[in-house]
Amino acid sequence: MKKTAIAAALLMASSAASAATYNVLGGSFFMGGVTPAATPLTSSTTITDGAYDGAVFDNFIFFGTPVSTYTANTGVDGGNHPAQDIASGDMTSMYAFWNGTEFNQGGMATVTDNGDGTLSLAWSSLIVGGPFDGFTGDWTMDVQAVPVPAAVWLFGSGLVGLAGIARRRKAA
Repeated sequence: MKKTAIAAALLMASSAASAATYNVLGGSFFMGGVTPAATPLTSSTTITDGAYDGAVFDNFIFFGTPVSTYTANTGVDGGNHPAQDIASGDMTSMYAFWNGTEFNQGGMATVTDNGDGTLSLAWSSLIVGGPFDGFTGDWTMDVQAVPVPAAVWLFGSGLVGLAGIARRRKAA
């Protein structure tokens, strides 16, 4: 029973340490033939690989109307999208809701390491339905990895130590 509890705790600690979390710094949106230039986007969001985190960009205004951007498994497109994976560039779970219409705006992104601790993602997505049916949206997103707190590493190493003590007691 103790072994099972320790193994479960170790698994939880290792999965918490392995799920990469990112601060979304901002980005842009451009739709050729519709917008004269890329619209800069701001964000105060933190997203985690493998989790649907909700809102992505703040204060996104398109033709005077706010746009909600978020990640989700399914939306109006009925797709079954995996949760985002920044490292591989999988942003297929991103949606935009504008003027009463929901659009899947996700795609596979090109990931660029900027060499300063940030990554830039860029992808294009065909808009299906609504007033911009057939147009392509071009997205960028800049992120910075959130370091795993030292407490998580300390907790994990403590669990490994406890597992060693329990093993030694059993052997004696």
